[in-house]
Amino acid sequence: MTQQPHQCFSGPLWFVPYVETGAEFDVADAIMDELSFRVFVPRETVWTMRRGIKVKSTRPMLPGYIFVEGDPYTQEWQKINDIKGVIDVLGAR
Repeated sequence: MTQQPHQCFSGPLWFVPYVETGAEFDVADAIMDELSFRVFVPRETVWTMRRGIKVKSTRPMLPGYIFVEGDPYTQEWQKINDIKGVIDVLGAR
């Protein structure tokens, strides 16, 4: 059996920044605007009662987390920690 040589991948990957809870959509917008990375914020639609009225709203499905696609080997990627509201990037050690 022939073994395949180990290949190193360098290209866009998905990462999970840990962000301030409640600021997920603002941080995602900032990352898209300032760094032009693709961002995904899983969201869910819920019905809540406000002042006795049933209201439909959208909230993050995973509070405090967003998904960002980018190449960690570029200088642009290093700027992600400078975005207001980003606390840390999971697995980026």
